[in-house]
Amino acid sequence: MKKAKFNRELPKGNEEKPKSGLDGMTILYRTGVVMLSGSILFLLILLIYPFFTYKPHVAEAKPVKPNHVIQIEILNGCGIGGIGTMFTDFLRDGKFDVITTGNYYMFDVDKTLVIDRKGDINSAYAVAEFLGVNRENVIQQLNPNYFLDVSIIVGKDYIQLKPAQRGNIDTKTTN
Repeated sequence: MKKAKFNRELPKGNEEKPKSGLDGMTILYRTGVVMLSGSILFLLILLIYPFFTYKPHVAEAKPVKPNHVIQIEILNGCGIGGIGTMFTDFLRDGKFDVITTGNYYMFDVDKTLVIDRKGDINSAYAVAEFLGVNRENVIQQLNPNYFLDVSIIVGKDYIQLKPAQRGNIDTKTTN
């Protein structure tokens, strides 16, 4: 006779059948490992998911109404003759106070700039919005010697802005 576990003899013909290889402890251990792995994977997905779906909140641009008349200087930075007059007329129709116009020191400015001179960036944003200038092109260069609020340097992109959409402009270059 064959000896079985626990030193017991088994009767002939009743040979021990091979087990499936999984006892209760092994099944419990494997179940625990699978559940732990699943939990870790779930936590990783929760941590990583926001990085792939994050959309920065961009505040909607609201029209800015300054509490005073904005005084403006217009400088021609593109070299197109009559551009200052066109922008002056457009801004004055919008109740802005254009104090002076002139030429910028160069005529190769690509993008129109709106410059805050007094520390009131909302006035500069209001002018930029009225002209159709992107807020990215609004900068601050504070100067206590300036007696105006905003300077505009008209660039080569003037044709895309609201004053050019409204009126005709002679495209001859200024000397």
